[in-house]
Amino acid sequence: MFVGFAGQKASYFPVQWVESFKYHLRQGYLVDLIKPPSMPKGTTKLVAFHGFPRPRDVADQNLSWARPPRSGFHRPKWVKDYFRTYSEQVI
Repeated sequence: MFVGFAGQKASYFPVQWVESFKYHLRQGYLVDLIKPPSMPKGTTKLVAFHGFPRPRDVADQNLSWARPPRSGFHRPKWVKDYFRTYSEQVI
């Protein structure tokens, strides 16, 4: 009962603020061989990394960030720049 009651009072970010790296920014199958993931839209304030890949995996040159059949060859500059600016460990 408590979860249902508390869930009714939940508030979420506006949908325009959030984009999923996996579903909105990553390129489609085979396109990801030649194009890096897209840049978030101007209204985006939060990029959700849910499940795999993790943001650190995408930024780190030594790790493969995609699982087959995806390629994960291209590292988006905006992710690398973010980690270079805000991460305690430099990638």
